[in-house]
Amino acid sequence: MRNSAVEAISYDESKKYEYEQFLQEIGTNINFEDNTWICDKRIRCPADRNWRITLNFSAIPINYLDIVKYYAIIQLMKKRTVPGVVTTTFAIRKFLEFLNSNFPKTAIENCNFSIAASYKNFLDNKGVKQVTKKGRWACVSAFFKDMNGWNGVKYQNPFSENPYFLQRKYDVKYIPNDITKQLDSAFHNKDVFLHLRCIYWILRLIPSRINEVLSMKIDCLKAYGGHYCLIIPTWKQNGGHIEPIKRIIHLEDTGITSELINLIKEQQDYARVMQSHLNELQRDYLFVYQKHVIKKNGDKYPYNTYLVAESPHVTCQFRRVCEKFNIIGENGQPYKICTHQFRHNGITDRLAAGFTPEQIQFMTAHHGDAMIYQAYSHLDLLPETILQKQECVLNETSDTTSPTVLFGGRILNMDKQLEMRLLRNIRAHRVMGGICSDITGCKSDMTQCLECEYFVPDVGQLLFFEEQAESWAKKAEKFQNLPLIRDTALKNVSLYQSIAKKIKQLEDHDE
Repeated sequence: MRNSAVEAISYDESKKYEYEQFLQEIGTNINFEDNTWICDKRIRCPADRNWRITLNFSAIPINYLDIVKYYAIIQLMKKRTVPGVVTTTFAIRKFLEFLNSNFPKTAIENCNFSIAASYKNFLDNKGVKQVTKKGRWACVSAFFKDMNGWNGVKYQNPFSENPYFLQRKYDVKYIPNDITKQLDSAFHNKDVFLHLRCIYWILRLIPSRINEVLSMKIDCLKAYGGHYCLIIPTWKQNGGHIEPIKRIIHLEDTGITSELINLIKEQQDYARVMQSHLNELQRDYLFVYQKHVIKKNGDKYPYNTYLVAESPHVTCQFRRVCEKFNIIGENGQPYKICTHQFRHNGITDRLAAGFTPEQIQFMTAHHGDAMIYQAYSHLDLLPETILQKQECVLNETSDTTSPTVLFGGRILNMDKQLEMRLLRNIRAHRVMGGICSDITGCKSDMTQCLECEYFVPDVGQLLFFEEQAESWAKKAEKFQNLPLIRDTALKNVSLYQSIAKKIKQLEDHDE
């Protein structure tokens, strides 16, 4: 999260010199008078090359050029990314063009609610998407708020209330199961370039943003304690700093995860060999590839050109894979895949499988569960999947001959029949004091207590711990094709077995 002091930055006439001097912190040769600012000191990853680090003010109406430039500086001082400032200044430019065209004698400090209403009518008649209208309105509102006091005049903000409601969750961002099955099959095919297969399976197995994956370094994979640690950088939640937060994902060398480890190792070897073909800024990154021309008949002709993969390249190549392997969407055309969809799928699938928000936050680097539920959860699209998984649990709990044991006692007025019905839900679980009917809403990791050195188990609950170990073992078996879910279940098996073993040792000692 950003620092609150940084958030409070707004225009101050006395700080114009300070604003202009700040330009030296974001670019090597930036002058305020220039209309093109190349912010080369804000490069964070390969995806930040070229247009992503350039601010161009040449299209801004001349009578508003200076105010927009100062506003852009203030946004950069707030540690906004350059692409984010590009998007913001574009929205402001569109408003200023509207203002000059429809109210040529009105300066921004004289804008009122009547002009705001006219701008809304203008946006409504443009035929743009709701998300675009909401975004443009928000940009103009922030502009008025931060630049209040320009030319020494204090004024109202007629754009303070955004009239455009936006439901942040788009179910279209979830890749349907039948499409993911076809994609999985296609990206097992060695006709697909190595770097694309490697990127695909990282996105598929570990919910990540594409620029995070493309920023991985050659030495991102390290062997540790019988498994591997994969290091993935992220900037989204680090307050806008140049240095990223490093996520460390533990990978067990089994199943599909083992295939991913081998793909990464193969890509590491290739990238190391190709380092001499890259310029200094491109070196040390994992996803190096050789440029090819691909004919319609599938023939590939290599160039003597080596690059580090960027987001547009990956999106384009993923869509070519859909075309090549005839992966068809609902419209009868080749499925148009977007790399960010994998993040939606990864989070939704884990919620459906019983991961807690805390476990997902650790994997995705979110700082809270609001985004997880508001934007990334598409459980409403998975009724059949959830029913199938509940069938697995119905099968495993069909044997009612063994007594049901609850840690700490029963819920008041809950009979055995109700207890069993609740526990048949894949997302239900026994917890201290009763049953949690939906562990996806849990704010903590239920297994943390078992790992704590201060946890003292109740010797009278031996059967409970043994049952838990058995229950998680069955879950691990049911989800053996989903390695990260399976590994979590196996970890819980070990934890409960460990507690049961301690209780047995204590009983043996007492005897």
